[in-house]
Amino acid sequence: MASERNALKLNLCDVPLLQGKAYSSDGRERDKFNTSFVSRNAISYIKFYILSLFITCKMIKAVIFDMDGTLVDTMEAHYHAWQKFLPTKGLNEFTKEIYLTFIGIQTKEIIQMLNKKYNLTMDPEKDRFVKEKLVDVNEISLYTGVKEMLQRLKKAGFKIGLGTSAIRKDMEDRLARYDLKQYFDAVVCCDDVALSKPHPDIFLLAAKKLKVHPKDCIVVEDALNGIIAAKKAGMDTIALTTTFKKEKIAEVKPDLILNNVSEITPAIIEQNFE
Repeated sequence: MASERNALKLNLCDVPLLQGKAYSSDGRERDKFNTSFVSRNAISYIKFYILSLFITCKMIKAVIFDMDGTLVDTMEAHYHAWQKFLPTKGLNEFTKEIYLTFIGIQTKEIIQMLNKKYNLTMDPEKDRFVKEKLVDVNEISLYTGVKEMLQRLKKAGFKIGLGTSAIRKDMEDRLARYDLKQYFDAVVCCDDVALSKPHPDIFLLAAKKLKVHPKDCIVVEDALNGIIAAKKAGMDTIALTTTFKKEKIAEVKPDLILNNVSEITPAIIEQNFE
């Protein structure tokens, strides 16, 4: 999302020289030109131009991170939990391909979608907690370089937010388990909004809590649904290839694709978004 600057071009005849004389565009002196009037107008134009730079220039002030698959490697843990849970509800075939289509969507909504697709009768409110209890935390790990990356961004003055489709219990567990809470100025989970990703609500609420306009935020995501949600929120996007291959995630047209969060630096943000 490139910002555009509209510059006002001043003609030479609009700016008087220090001697108090004005010149036309061909360099000839204009004796009867009202230099004081032009001088005042030139200053007004310059002030307007400088103000227009502040109004139209994008300035990234905040970075909002997804959690699962972005900061924390949880994909296999969640997949195995679904494999344990769904057969107890009558669905015995839940392949990795099916699972990947739901990445980034909160558990309650996934259950609703599975009910509709396979004619099941799961309780979205109750069964989401049953499924989450089956997640083996021993299969979860923090991606390499996460803390160092967050420290770099904090030192550079960026506000940092978390926008996750996880339930509050899981979000708080990950933040505590890996000592990450100290880095975030605002956190939002699926329990805070009516609609989760691919709807923009989570990221819009995160921006509101950060007190930053959506256009001045970057979202870092690993999921197709997350990128879609961020774009709907009017935010720039960095996609990571931690879950999907580059060719697949390119289909939702993120602004930048990186391999993992350790590649995110203030310089990368400045070069690509400001």
